[in-house]
Formats: sequence, C-alpha cells, structure tokens
Amino acid sequence: MGFFEFLVAVFLFKTIGEVLKEHIKKKPAPGSVSSDQVELLREEIRDLGMRLHHIEEERDFYKDLLAAPRGSSTPRSAD
Repeated sequence: MGFFEFLVAVFLFKTIGEVLKEHIKKKPAPGSVSSDQVELLREEIRDLGMRLHHIEEERDFYKDLLAAPRGSSTPRSAD
C-alpha cells in the first residue's frame, strides 16, 4: 500500500467514525419518555384492551348465532 492509499484509508476511517458519532448523538437516550406520555400510553393500551374484549364477545355471539340450527331462536332475557 502506497502513501496515497494510506491517506485515503485514514481519511475514510475518520469520516466513518465522525458519521457514526453524530448518528449516535442524535438517537434519543433510552428512557427519555416523560411520565405523562407513559401514562397516556397506558390509558390507550387499557382502552384498546377493552375494545378488543368487546369485539371478541361480539364475534363469539355471532359465531354462536350462525352455528345455531335454523328454526331455533336464542332465548332473550327479560331484564
């Protein structure tokens, strides 16, 4: 390897190092989310869980309704 190739390799490694250093600086630190944002995420997850439960109940109801023999009706409660 000649002197010119050596200088190109050093410059290349230096440039790659600087780019990586800047890229690492720009990444947010782990755990940099505020407690308000965490609480909002918890509420959203709780809400989505309730919606999913409701949708699963509807799915099971319609699945049972479709599986019922024709001519039979499901009894309704008199609440």
